[in-house]
Amino acid sequence: MLAIWRGEMSKRAQELVGDAQTRVVPARQCQDDLHELTAGWYRAMRRWCRAYAGLRLRELIRRTGRIGITRTHVDLFLLANSVDIRIRRAGLDIDPGWLPWLGRVVSFHYLDKEEFDGRE
Repeated sequence: MLAIWRGEMSKRAQELVGDAQTRVVPARQCQDDLHELTAGWYRAMRRWCRAYAGLRLRELIRRTGRIGITRTHVDLFLLANSVDIRIRRAGLDIDPGWLPWLGRVVSFHYLDKEEFDGRE
């Protein structure tokens, strides 16, 4: 959100930013605010992954797996032998359960090779 912030920052947002070094720059007219928002989130996610999980964003998202999506659920299926301790330590694969903003229950499933390949 900071990538496309316009106007004064609310007190709550100032509390979230805290003592982090921020600077005000002249607002520029963006032709595509969605692009600016996406770029800001991408930068923030890359930095967070490096700082708190010790891995690159690419290492987090480029993993072999399958996704099952229904009207009520999103299930992520990963190979049990592909568990990355950095991801586990950062809590990035803990089942979040119901996500109101997504309108679905999200779950992670770690399967052995036979289950993953459907040969069970």
